[in-house]
Amino acid sequence: MTRFRLSVGVLFLTLTLSGVAAFAAPGGDTLDSIRPKTKAPVRAPRKPPVRKPAPVKPAPVVTKATPPRKPATGTSPKPAPAIPVTIKLPGDTLANGRVAWWPMEGNAKDIVGGNDGTLRRGVSAVPGMVGVGLQFDGNGSGILVRETPALQFAGSFTISVWLRIEAYPPAGHIGQIFFRGDSRAGQDPYNLCVLPDGRLAFQVDSGAGYSTLHASIPQTVPVHVSAMLDSSAQMMRIYLNGKLAAALKCPYRPLRDLDPKEFPGVGIGNTQNVDVHQHPYHGVLDDLQVHNRALTPEEVATLARR
Repeated sequence: MTRFRLSVGVLFLTLTLSGVAAFAAPGGDTLDSIRPKTKAPVRAPRKPPVRKPAPVKPAPVVTKATPPRKPATGTSPKPAPAIPVTIKLPGDTLANGRVAWWPMEGNAKDIVGGNDGTLRRGVSAVPGMVGVGLQFDGNGSGILVRETPALQFAGSFTISVWLRIEAYPPAGHIGQIFFRGDSRAGQDPYNLCVLPDGRLAFQVDSGAGYSTLHASIPQTVPVHVSAMLDSSAQMMRIYLNGKLAAALKCPYRPLRDLDPKEFPGVGIGNTQNVDVHQHPYHGVLDDLQVHNRALTPEEVATLARR
């Protein structure tokens, strides 16, 4: 608690008025006409000496609601603990391993890793689940993020996002939510997408083999999704609204290096190269975060709180 002291000074003012017969002079004199013609001396006479009164000590300011406490002998009062300030989400551990964070406040800026995306046609700002979100029209819309070492996972990672699906993709297509790959077929290290039958699909591909985990997800309802690979436990998991929805044993780790000549990168709401592979997501995405580790159930539950 911070204390404030109020210092009170003592001011002595001596006014000498001379030559004033009355406050109201006949004939309607003005205030100037009844003021003394000479100013009273400002300085006090040197003789006799003027004895200054003892200084008055200001009384301590004490409120009834919070009386001051006396500190223990030999100790000083302890300051109040500082209140931590975080961005949108509580919990210091969530900053550990967070390599990208797109709040999607009407744009595709990454406020953690600087991996800003490029908006394609058909993406617009709408009210989201956490402030403002981005709506994808399911018809060529998407966000392109250039290839970056921060997202080249070869082990554990977690993708977390708020979403509201407006329509499942048509037969023969998928709606990509978060995708890393290049233009070659089958060289997609990981992706999280929506299938035509109303399921989420989370896939990890090593280039030599892959595993895919599924979980049903509704339309038109805001849902928080966390999809993770825990390479140390060789497990894939999907959480919906902070609760475990599906898990699968996975012996694979994602392919790390892509062909720089084949347009590698990350796609949000579509693939990384919509001119070659068109798999648009139809709905709203908000508060997309990526960690380079498997989050704990408690951390997932924290992210799922709005």
